[in-house]
Parts: sequence; C-alpha cells; structure tokens
Amino acid sequence: MLKIDKNIIIGILIAAILVFAGIIGWVLFQKGKPLAEEISPLPSQEEIIKKQLETPNESPQVVPEKEIEKQLQELNKKEQPLSGEEIKKQLEELLK
Repeated sequence: MLKIDKNIIIGILIAAILVFAGIIGWVLFQKGKPLAEEISPLPSQEEIIKKQLETPNESPQVVPEKEIEKQLQELNKKEQPLSGEEIKKQLEELLK
C-alpha cells in the first residue's frame, strides 16, 4: 500500500467537511428566502375586473360608411394621372 502523509488526509477531510457545510448552508439559505409567488401574487379576477371598470374605455370613434366612401373617392381622384388638357389648364392658371 501507498503511504499517505497524515497532513494530506487531514486536508482532504477538512475540504470535504467544508463542501458539505457549504451545501447545507446554501439549502438552509434558500429555505429562508420567500418564494416569488409570495412576493408578488397574481391579482384575483375581482381585482382585474375592478381595475378595468375604473379605467376609462377609449374606444375609437365610429365613422359612417358614406364618409369613408367620400374619402376614398377623393384619394382615388388625387392618385389618377392628369390628362394633357388638365395639365395645360393648370399651366395657364399658373402663368396668369
């Protein structure tokens, strides 16, 4: 058998004891911490409903279909290319 120095055996035992003590200390430290659920619990349905009722409801304004159609027609008119006669009329107006 190999002869192992007494000091080496004592050093290994001390290291093993420190490792186990560290693990036990870490486990006890984790037990003492409050869980995330305890810190910030989820709101109940009643609280959610109360919060929704308290906040003002900002719904978008309803635009009648006739106004939408008018706006679409105006946009379509603007997008159409000008004919030669219309260009001449605009140039004459600008020159005057």
